[in-house]
Amino acid sequence: MLPHRNLAISLIVATIPIVLAGLFVKDFIEQRIFNVEHIAIANIIFAGILLLLI
Repeated sequence: MLPHRNLAISLIVATIPIVLAGLFVKDFIEQRIFNVEHIAIANIIFAGILLLLI
């Protein structure tokens, strides 16, 4: 059971910095990235990548 406990603790500790970073830049991301043009461009790029890979 000890390796599972160590893994769980490591995952929790590793998650804390990204959660704090996400809270810090949340407003920036909402203002800059979540608009229709950026989402459309990202979808087109992702579709192109999928077409190349499949």
